[in-house]
Amino acid sequence: IELREELGQMSYAAALSGFRSLVAAFLWIEAHTAWEQTAWGRMAGIFQGVTALAPRSLIYWDLASWHMAWNASIAARDNPAEPNQFLRQRGEREYHLLGRDFLERGIANNPDDYLLHERLGYMLRVKCQDHCGAADAFAEAASKQRTRSYNKRSAVYELAQCEGQE
Repeated sequence: IELREELGQMSYAAALSGFRSLVAAFLWIEAHTAWEQTAWGRMAGIFQGVTALAPRSLIYWDLASWHMAWNASIAARDNPAEPNQFLRQRGEREYHLLGRDFLERGIANNPDDYLLHERLGYMLRVKCQDHCGAADAFAEAASKQRTRSYNKRSAVYELAQCEGQE
């Protein structure tokens, strides 16, 4: 999968040359249209393209994750067209995982910035109730330059929620 993604990014780079950022911006507008139409699957696919075209742009990773883990997951959970509660909950969890995946791939492309680590910590705390994972993410965010002072406190607060670390 990583090789396929790398080949895809190299193809984008070769084909679009200096226009990658411009195409990513236009695709982002298309993703916004998909959001307005609540076309979650289409939006996720567009986000894949946007982040492949502009992997160093933190805002694309951050907002793609937000839309998947927050907006799409809530829509899946509250979907009136799906009567089966188990399937609604499964859809919600899948969107949480997709949001997490965007953050983790964003971190891999931007390892030296605190923002995506911080967002991962917040998502792990709120959406996944993974306090130990959140503590690690906040601690990593706290170790970066230009981080926010609350990241270190957040790491400690989350660590205190881990079994054996009270």
